[in-house]
Amino acid sequence: MRNGTKKVLLTGCSASQSSSSLNKRMPTFAGLLYSALTHAGHDVVWDVPRYEWDEHELADFDVVLVGLTPPTSVASYRLYGALSVIEIAKRVTNVRYILDAPEPDKLWNGIRATTNNPGDLVKNFYGKRPDFNKASNPKELDRLQSVVVDLYENEWERTIVPAFPWFKPSHVTNYIPNLTDDLVEPICLDSVLLTAVKSSSLYMKSESDHWVYDSHTRWVKDLEKTIKYETKPMVSKKWSNNAETLSAINKSIGSIISTYKNNDPWWSMNLSQSLFINTPVVTDWRHTSFIDSSWAVLAHHIEEMSPGQRSSLAVEQKNSYIKVISSFDESIERVLSAVFED
Repeated sequence: MRNGTKKVLLTGCSASQSSSSLNKRMPTFAGLLYSALTHAGHDVVWDVPRYEWDEHELADFDVVLVGLTPPTSVASYRLYGALSVIEIAKRVTNVRYILDAPEPDKLWNGIRATTNNPGDLVKNFYGKRPDFNKASNPKELDRLQSVVVDLYENEWERTIVPAFPWFKPSHVTNYIPNLTDDLVEPICLDSVLLTAVKSSSLYMKSESDHWVYDSHTRWVKDLEKTIKYETKPMVSKKWSNNAETLSAINKSIGSIISTYKNNDPWWSMNLSQSLFINTPVVTDWRHTSFIDSSWAVLAHHIEEMSPGQRSSLAVEQKNSYIKVISSFDESIERVLSAVFED
């Protein structure tokens, strides 16, 4: 690696991992990583994975960060370019993976399924993926398939995961056997979101008659049985932007932040968005009650509060949350360590 400024490629299989334009509409974890690295003075190229990138071009980067998604997922629109980048970059430079979507078992299941059925990587169903015709060439398919097989059979590269303070590496390693706890780099960048603007006074709370949730999981469905008000999604349509999401959260009683398989948590930007606009958060209290009593309040108790009491609860939650997460400067250092240190 060079001394001083490093050159980093940030890319991935999905739009949230590889699209800087998407980040302008709705902040993403990849966007937060980009901000952290550029704030620290590094040269970051954030782009969709290009199938035509060769050894010479990729060797120019000190580190290549590649976001992973299940090969079988419709979200893996840029899969072929990402697999090509991984195959070449591992030969000429340092590679790190990013795992930014909940339920990592789905990623592992997709890798296993594609390993056992190599032709599935280029099924006609995926015909609209960029570079489908190139990937369908037998020689190229073998090259891309070798990356999938390597993920299935061998230890992974260091893997960066967005995290709440209550996240544990086991929430990933329990589902991906080729990752060990010391290879998982949980990073909480919520301080970047919560301190971006000092005041959220523009968002005035009023009487509400519904909750909003980030994902309609089994845990959320069980929670719905304990509350009297209806629930609605925070993001009502595919192309909702950040302002629309904040508005939806602001008009609610509170935000329900999901847990997933085995009630494991997964980072959601919506938690910080909610606290930023003084909207209380409910998630599994067994994960959060260590912070303080404001993080152990149950949903049906929040329903009994006045709008003012809910806002006060959200302020309590925000203040105590900021105390347990890394500061802005500490978060930057955490990113630099995960990306650059051996």
